Amino acid sequence: MFKKLIILVILMISIVGLGACNKDKIEMDTVDSNSLVYGNYEYGNFFLSIVNPENLKTNQKIKITEGWTDNINQDKLGKIWIPIVSEDGSMPKDNRVVVVDLKNKTKKEIKVGDSPHYIYFKNSKAYVVCDEDGINPSLYRVDENFKSTKVKTIKKGGLINGVTFDGEYIYLLANHVDYNNNKQYPMIEKLSLNGKVVKKIINKKDIGNNALSVVGNKLVVGLQAGKRATLGVFDKDTLRRLKDFTYMEDMVGQILPIKNNVIAITNYSKVAAEGNKITFLDIDQNKIIKIISTKSAVESLSLVDDNHIFYTDNIKEIGALLDENGKEIRSVKIPTQVYNIVQYN
Repeated sequence: MFKKLIILVILMISIVGLGACNKDKIEMDTVDSNSLVYGNYEYGNFFLSIVNPENLKTNQKIKITEGWTDNINQDKLGKIWIPIVSEDGSMPKDNRVVVVDLKNKTKKEIKVGDSPHYIYFKNSKAYVVCDEDGINPSLYRVDENFKSTKVKTIKKGGLINGVTFDGEYIYLLANHVDYNNNKQYPMIEKLSLNGKVVKKIINKKDIGNNALSVVGNKLVVGLQAGKRATLGVFDKDTLRRLKDFTYMEDMVGQILPIKNNVIAITNYSKVAAEGNKITFLDIDQNKIIKIISTKSAVESLSLVDDNHIFYTDNIKEIGALLDENGKEIRSVKIPTQVYNIVQYN
């Protein structure tokens, strides 16, 4: 009787253990290398779509988890890291990062701070910037064993509008709030991976900020006041303002580095849900190379490789692939809320 009881206990433990492993398994087909991968949110759930790079047709769509985010990230091993910003696209906040291993068809959840939003990789570690309460953002480090550790809480770091990484430092574009005068000013925060912070208020006359990106040894920041859009160019080491480039657009929506100090800029406005234009600019020569008009409003840009850009229009639910000259190669119907795309390696 005692022997039967032991066997029964072992069997029950095995069943429970099997269930725990299956929770991390994903029902999916094998993914070919060089496939395109994008995420989207619909009806409370987040999905990954695997796309044929030749015709942009979706080979499979995989439900990953509940919750919303607006970006996916790929590490050097090909794993897809998904920061779950919130449970339903608004409130309440979430605190999970989901790591998807497409090769082994598994996923793993990591707990970090509230509203994880931006992820960068250095050596074998991941660094996660969390929005937290919109006033005091934080930085978490995740090691190769998926253990997360808080590195820094940035006191009064402000509401983050954009983040970029140069391989050594994380740069945040945020709003500095002057409570005495009830005003907000754009501020750059330079954050080392061990938590050292340098803050710089850009200019108390600049009233809007949307995007920033590292281009060579420069930090390019999108600012605007009324109908005038300005690119502020800063030395990324000292945060000293070097020059401005101003042109007549409603706003700078996104700054995407291409190559050789060339950037692509959108002028998408979420308020008006419009902006059918991409501007290519040489940041060193301070001149516009070309402006292309697109068939749909360009909400977001992704650099697929050196010769192709993918953009999305989440109003018409269209994704389009452009060649290096900005010519549209093909477009395809996409699900709602697709923001960036990566090439699986």
